Amino acid sequence: MRDHASYAAVGITILEEDDGMVSLQVITDKGPVVIVAEVLLLEDRLILDRVDVMGEGLNLGNIRKLAQLCGEVEDVVEVIVIGGRRVSGLHEGRYPTPIRVRVK
Repeated sequence: MRDHASYAAVGITILEEDDGMVSLQVITDKGPVVIVAEVLLLEDRLILDRVDVMGEGLNLGNIRKLAQLCGEVEDVVEVIVIGGRRVSGLHEGRYPTPIRVRVK
C-alpha cells in the first residue's frame, strides 16, 4: 500500500502492514473500527481479501466509501472487497458477497 500519509489525508490510519496483510482504522460516529485484510494489487485493481471488520459503524454504504478512498489513494480503476467467513450473527459460517467499487 502507498505511504501512510496518503491514507491519513483521507481519514484512514494504517496500524500495521506485514507480508501482504494490513490493519486499518477509521473513526465512525460509533467509535473506532479496525479492518484487517490481505492486500493484492493486480494490474489496475486493488483486492482486499479475507476482510475482517471489528467495531460498529460500517454499513454497506460506508464500506463502499472506504473502498473508494483506498482506490483513489492507490490510483486503481476498481476495488474488490472480499469478506472473510462470518464468525457470528445471522449468517454465521457464510462468506458475504464480494463488493466491487469502480474508482475511475
